[in-house]
Amino acid sequence: MDADVRIPNHPLRNLIMPIRNRTTGEIVQVKKIPFTPGWRVRSIGVKRIASGTRHSVFLKHDGTVWNCGNNSYGQLGRVSRIDSPGSTHNLGQLTALSNVIQIIADDTHSLFLLSDGTVWICGNNTYNTGGAWDRVNLRPVELENVKQICSNGLSTHFLLNDGTVWNCGRNDYGQLGREGYSGPSVIHNLGQVEIENVKQIYAWFYSTHFLKHDGTVWNCGRNNYGQLGREVPVWSGTVVGNAYLGPVELENVKQICSGYTSTHFLLNDGTVWNCGGNHQGQLGREVSNGNPVASNLGQVEIENVKQVEHSDFQYGDYWNMYASSFYLLDDGTVWSCGYNQYGQLGREVSEGSPTYMNFGQFDVNLRPVELENVKQIYAWFHSTHFLKHDGTVWNCGYNQYGQLGREVSEGSSAVSNLGQVEIENVKQIYCANTNTIYYDSTHFLKHDGTVWSCGNNNYGQLGRAVSSGSSIHSNLGQIIF
Repeated sequence: MDADVRIPNHPLRNLIMPIRNRTTGEIVQVKKIPFTPGWRVRSIGVKRIASGTRHSVFLKHDGTVWNCGNNSYGQLGRVSRIDSPGSTHNLGQLTALSNVIQIIADDTHSLFLLSDGTVWICGNNTYNTGGAWDRVNLRPVELENVKQICSNGLSTHFLLNDGTVWNCGRNDYGQLGREGYSGPSVIHNLGQVEIENVKQIYAWFYSTHFLKHDGTVWNCGRNNYGQLGREVPVWSGTVVGNAYLGPVELENVKQICSGYTSTHFLLNDGTVWNCGGNHQGQLGREVSNGNPVASNLGQVEIENVKQVEHSDFQYGDYWNMYASSFYLLDDGTVWSCGYNQYGQLGREVSEGSPTYMNFGQFDVNLRPVELENVKQIYAWFHSTHFLKHDGTVWNCGYNQYGQLGREVSEGSSAVSNLGQVEIENVKQIYCANTNTIYYDSTHFLKHDGTVWSCGNNNYGQLGRAVSSGSSIHSNLGQIIF
């Protein structure tokens, strides 16, 4: 370890360091490292986390990768297996890679972007094929100069440094924005999209949005509820080139937040436009659901928005029947609307609908403690986390597996369970990237580079030997690397 690196006024004190057996890798001793002012150990902290459905990936400041959890498809990129998650864990380093700058963890595969612009992947490659816990299939993608990866579990998009886009995977709704059927595991369909000057890619299962540097948006894919914000026929499943890729009539777009059947566009002036399904009033305005031939794109009556967050839940084919939306304003207040069966809106209100709009200011008077000074919102299905500027966390909603990190029953539309988590100095929150509530887990990344986790641990995705939590038993604890 590089203990001779002097960095003045660093806040790290008394970090926990595991001492591992060099042969077996097992932790044989845990000790605290006392830090004196002006000194630190270099590259010990986690920089970023990717939380998949049943596995977790951790990127450290030195560009190394650690991971844990389910490896049935080889998604960890190394030989590893865990049989008893409650009493053991399989947290370990992916030694085959270094200089990693971006990580993605989906349902059954992982992607890694290296500093030289190359991409490596491992795990499931199409629905039911790929590696296994004892067979590593870590391999490179035939691309260079990649700047960003965007994956939704079914298709993957690569943004290159020159602003062009390549992608591959499922294309049954035209979500790739180009001709070609879904690629099987044995014949990949990697190809270039006819689009340039792309700044950011937003992909969510069956639709894809490309934000350009000039603030315009092009998109493609499923449009059964008008979620593309323009009148586009339903994808027929035939090869029709890039006919479905087209522009949205909006300018100066800053951020896009998309769900299964609704989409929100945040503009540079702090206004919000949205479109698509509105079954539970998740659009925040009194408008009927859109459809392929009649777009319901319109402006929400709210200003000074700096972040839009949207969550929805899969239950059969009724995606948007369980959707909620959140808007963080410049003054640190939060507005919410939509589905609220588990109190995930953070306030006591019934669900909205196209004719009854429950859109309103986040009412902290429903709780004895005021909630203000919010820095970031993290909403995933039925649970919502609010990170404040002081590093504290408040949350609400569904808590069957203890994913809120505190012992509290799930809320409801009539009883809010909004409360503070006993954790401080939090920098970022990561929720499991899952399309069901049955694998819900949460990771809290602190400013000092340490990670705390809680929730479902049925595959060891928490990185600790601990049983899954519950609403009456929190399993919140620190991961020891």
